[in-house]
Amino acid sequence: MMKKFMILCMSFLMTVTLAACGKKDDVKEYASTNEVLETVINGEELDFPFMGGGTLNMKDNAPETVDLKDEFFISSFGIKEDMVDQVKEMSSMTHGMNQNIFNGAAVKLNDGEDVSAYLETLKENFLGSQWMCGAPEVFYVLDLGNNYFVTFYGAEEVAAPLKDKALAQLTGSKLVIDEKITE
Repeated sequence: MMKKFMILCMSFLMTVTLAACGKKDDVKEYASTNEVLETVINGEELDFPFMGGGTLNMKDNAPETVDLKDEFFISSFGIKEDMVDQVKEMSSMTHGMNQNIFNGAAVKLNDGEDVSAYLETLKENFLGSQWMCGAPEVFYVLDLGNNYFVTFYGAEEVAAPLKDKALAQLTGSKLVIDEKITE
């Protein structure tokens, strides 16, 4: 009887141990928002020319950190002036001809910020935007955990493949906003 009890206890402990070691949602801590976007493009050339950074510090064909004082550029992502102080760092990549064709950004919020509330406000701001020279077709936001998120918007044939690539390349990423803007 004691032998059966010991086997039962050992089986229980082994089951609990294996369950504890099971796959967990991996969340990667990135060194910077540039690293996030570089991970998405993974050294591959995109099918279009793009610029990183904002209007104050553009860089050709590479993601670049955005100067958080570049309010006009930052607002194109739905980040209004009263939201900027919650942002720790932001990097971007924008289509070289028209940002409504493609615009992407990686954002890291300050520690302690409520990412869900921030993204809800971001979505409301973005969907309430008035567009000149055409409107983007889609708007995507991926939550990466650790206060990071990525946003892509533009023509669906350009933004959707990059969104899919980001979901595949960025460990633990989850699509949290998937909006069709225009038909």
